[in-house]
Amino acid sequence: EPEIPVEKKNILVVDDSGQMLRTILGWLEGKYNVRLANSAETAAVSINKDIPDLILLDYEMPEVSGPEFFVQLREKERTKDIPVIFLTAQNDADSVRAVLELRPQGYILKTTASTTLVEKLDDFFRKQNK
Repeated sequence: EPEIPVEKKNILVVDDSGQMLRTILGWLEGKYNVRLANSAETAAVSINKDIPDLILLDYEMPEVSGPEFFVQLREKERTKDIPVIFLTAQNDADSVRAVLELRPQGYILKTTASTTLVEKLDDFFRKQNK
């Protein structure tokens, strides 16, 4: 039985660090369609053109922070259902609680190994398709 090719999911990665964007792009490209945005503003433009299947959103960003952008997305009809997973460098209990109170689809630590990140995303999409 030949496998039916699975439509590649579109992931938008939003992070103010160019290095982080390039790193994650390197981990995910090939398996996913990856678009990059280095600010909430750039991300909004990208989302207006094309709704992604998932947004990986940096928690700490200058100007508009991850949480602020997340709230903006949730307030709009067109973007309120886009799944968001936060990328955070903070692993302390208060930071994690603050992330989870927003009720995103999850959070991933920036120190996570590439294979773990990919597994988490694969898991996420697998559960979604059920």
